[in-house]
Amino acid sequence: MANSLDDLFEEAPDVQLYFCSLPPDMQDAISMRSEEIRSVNDLQQYVELLMN
Repeated sequence: MANSLDDLFEEAPDVQLYFCSLPPDMQDAISMRSEEIRSVNDLQQYVELLMN
């Protein structure tokens, strides 16, 4: 399991492509919490939270 969003990007390059497809303001918000995002599920949950 990854320790941060950066680690997740290294483990799964497709996750970085998904992240880059998000609007810049979402990317910024997610990046500010990158240490809390350790899995694809974490990332998806945070994106859903930001969308609501």
